[in-house]
Amino acid sequence: MFVIGLEVNEGETVTLTCPRRSRGLPIVWQGPPNFQQYTRGLIVNVDLPADQRSRVSLSGNHNEGYYNLHIDRIKKSDSGRYRCRIGSRTIRSINVKVKTQAEQNQGLFPYILNLATRARITANASCGEDRPEYFCKLVEHVDLQQISHCDYCNARAGAGRLEEIGDRHPISNAIDGSNKWWQSPSISKGWEYNHVTITLDLGLITSLDPTIPAEIHKASRVMCDRETQTELNIKTFMSDKFSSSTD
Repeated sequence: MFVIGLEVNEGETVTLTCPRRSRGLPIVWQGPPNFQQYTRGLIVNVDLPADQRSRVSLSGNHNEGYYNLHIDRIKKSDSGRYRCRIGSRTIRSINVKVKTQAEQNQGLFPYILNLATRARITANASCGEDRPEYFCKLVEHVDLQQISHCDYCNARAGAGRLEEIGDRHPISNAIDGSNKWWQSPSISKGWEYNHVTITLDLGLITSLDPTIPAEIHKASRVMCDRETQTELNIKTFMSDKFSSSTD
């Protein structure tokens, strides 16, 4: 059983998924400190501290046997190892690290503010669309001999079928403000995935000033990683008069 590593920011809402369903034995979620019981079936442990108990709930299709741990307004004290179990079997183990605002602001990188949560975003390809894709994330801040950062990307995950392993990583994850992420297909599927295009439509109506070059009213950026070149197109609508409304 490998352990998934997850970094989140303090104050975010986090959902930890249990990828197996159970209609017999109840699914039990345990967490810090010392793997205390958080939930059993649909019941939240009444012995949890009141503040913690008020922030813990369950999500997922319970009729199909899925129980995901939902933590609102996560705190630094919520950091640690979580696991979902069926009977004596551990189904998934997740090591959660919660970063405070001070930790987020360390170094030369400013705090990131998401201005695109109301935008329309599309991608011409995402991982796991036709079949589950196995992937591993490269990280430098953990001991890879103890914690694995490998999982399956599967666009059909959570569809209520036992064989649908892994998690979904659609392009909507890129701007929804959560700790989830979008992931491109691996080029192991073919060199056509060496170039992936993301279109972010901000739905803005801007003033077209004839004294300003047209290029100022447009923006595009090319972002590259080790495997896939991703082109980000940012669109705005042009207007011959100023309007502060958005569409």
